[in-house]
Amino acid sequence: GGMGGGVAAGGNGDGVAFSLAQLQQNPNAEPIDVPTVVLLGLDLVLPLLTEELLTFPKLCHQYFTLLAHMLEAYPRKVVNLHPQTFKTLMRTLEFGVTHLDLEIGAESFAALAGLATFHHREVGKHGHGAGLGAHNAPGTGDGDTSGGVLSHLMKVSINRLLFEDASAALAEPAADALLPLMLCEQLAFSQVADELLQGLASDTRAHAAVTAALRNLTTGGGLTDRVDRANKRRFRRNVNAFVLDVRAFVRKN
Repeated sequence: GGMGGGVAAGGNGDGVAFSLAQLQQNPNAEPIDVPTVVLLGLDLVLPLLTEELLTFPKLCHQYFTLLAHMLEAYPRKVVNLHPQTFKTLMRTLEFGVTHLDLEIGAESFAALAGLATFHHREVGKHGHGAGLGAHNAPGTGDGDTSGGVLSHLMKVSINRLLFEDASAALAEPAADALLPLMLCEQLAFSQVADELLQGLASDTRAHAAVTAALRNLTTGGGLTDRVDRANKRRFRRNVNAFVLDVRAFVRKN
């Protein structure tokens, strides 16, 4: 029954206390820090975190607020999670990005922005294979055989903005995630752009308008290939304009 899982989860609390005690006894261990403790907690909670549980608004809000904070402040620690735990975390992130609740959407985009900004910075410093490393290997994006998890989340985010309701309100939080994602996943972004345009092949006016909107999104307002404050501001403006310009053409309803 449903209760059994709860009891097991409670029992795991001892596991956290035990591993912390072990860490403290080891003279070579780093001093205990809060993010490590939080991640130990996430490690235990994530396997139990179902989409059903995330339908509880309060739990859902708190979870995505925590995720945004952890990925903005301690992305490297999150990236060091066990692959299976990290994969679950990415699935919850996709759930959040596509959520109808605007606050949860915004927190999820903030979390994704933290993760993608870290990845972009690390790849810039240390080259391909840095940042998310194996977590972002081909085939890690759910259902998308070729791409990694970041290209998959980028596609999900763009679809959220173009095809779901209330996306104008999420344009700016989404922009902060999409800027580093598009810079890191240029091939995947050009595939998204091609797919959008293919869908409009029969409508010359729409095709021309969306082509122009895509060009403005990626180059407008003096956009550069940096993820800094000034460029984020430019890109927020570009995404706002893009969502307004393109939605009317791609949404058939």
